[in-house]
Amino acid sequence: MKADVRGSFARIGLAAALAVTLTGAGQRVDTARGEAGAQEVVRVENSFAQRTQSGQVGPAFAEYAGRQAIMFLPEPTTINGRTETIPWPGALVWRPDIVAIASSGDLAASAGPSVAVNAGTGERYGYYVTVWSREAAGWRFILDTGVDQPANLYSTAPVNADILVGRAREGSGFDLQRLEADFARDAARNARRAISGRMEDQGRVIRAGYAPAVGRRGAESLLQAQPETLTLRMRDGSAANSGDLAYAWGDASWTDANGAQTGHYVHVWRRDGTRWRLALDLLKPRPVAGAAVAPTPAAQAMPMTAPTATPGPAPAPAVPATPSAEPVDPPAPTAPMPAPTPTVPTTPVPQPTPSATPGR
Repeated sequence: MKADVRGSFARIGLAAALAVTLTGAGQRVDTARGEAGAQEVVRVENSFAQRTQSGQVGPAFAEYAGRQAIMFLPEPTTINGRTETIPWPGALVWRPDIVAIASSGDLAASAGPSVAVNAGTGERYGYYVTVWSREAAGWRFILDTGVDQPANLYSTAPVNADILVGRAREGSGFDLQRLEADFARDAARNARRAISGRMEDQGRVIRAGYAPAVGRRGAESLLQAQPETLTLRMRDGSAANSGDLAYAWGDASWTDANGAQTGHYVHVWRRDGTRWRLALDLLKPRPVAGAAVAPTPAAQAMPMTAPTATPGPAPAPAVPATPSAEPVDPPAPTAPMPAPTPTVPTTPVPQPTPSATPGR
C-alpha cells in the first residue's frame, strides 16, 4: 500500500489552482477542486496506512473499501464482507508517489512503493495501484492491486507526489470501451509502441520485478525487456463526471521467454484537453501454481511511522463517481481489447514469482 506524502502539492501551482475550464455541455469546472481532492486523497492514504502499519490490516481495508471494491487475490474478487477471511500480512506500509484526479473531484488514482511485513518471514516489497471513488462517506477505494518488486523502493521514494489533474474541453465526450479497444488493437500489434506513445510525462509503467518507469522515455527503455505484443480484454471500468479521468481493468495474455503467460491489467487514463494519456499502466501476471515468493530479510532498516500530511485547503465538494457495472467473482470477460505505452525506466532485474498474498 502506501504512506507519507506530507501534503506537498507545490508542483500544481497557484495558476492551476485558480484556473477554470469548460467541460461537457459548457459546464464550468474549477480545477482547484481537483487540487483540493488530491490533497484529501493523500490525507486519506496517510490515515489508512497508519492503521495498517500498526497491524490492523484487515479492519483498515474493510473500513476504506468501497461498495464493490475489487482486489486481485489473485483473481479479481469483491472483498466486501470477506476481509476477515483474507490472509493479510502482519503489517503494511506504503507511500503514494503519484496521484491522478478528475477536475470534478469524484474519481482519483494513486500509486507508489509498499512494504509488507510478516513475523518470521521478513519483508516483501511491492508497488501498488489504487483507484478511489468519492462516496457519501468520503473517499473509498474501488480497486486495489500491485506487483512484487525486487528492492525496497519505499525507503528511497521521493516525499513529494506527482499530481495530475484532468482537463477536458467543452463538448468533448468519449467512449471508454472505444478508448480501450483502440489501445488493445495497437497493443496486439506492438505493445511497446502502444504504451510508450500514450504515456504521460509523469506517468508510470508498472511491471513485476522492475522499478516503475516514468514518462515516455522510461517506458521505451523498460518495455524493451517486456513482451512485444499483448492481448487485452476489458472487463470493467468507469469515468469521472467531468469526463477527464477514467480507469479500466481486464484480462491480459502474452508470450515471453517462459512461454504463454496470463494475468490482468489496470489502466488509468487522464485527459489533457482533447487527448487521452496513460497515467498508470500496470500488468500483473498470475502466480505460478505451487510457487512461493522467497522472503527478504526483515533486518533492513525501514521507517514504519507514517509521517503526518501537511493540511491543505479545505476540499471542495466532489461529485459522486458514476458507478460502473458490478463485477462478479470472478467477473465475466467481455470482448478483447488493446494496450498502452510507458515512461522513464530503470535497469531491469530478474522478475520474482508473483504473489497471491494481498497487501500490495
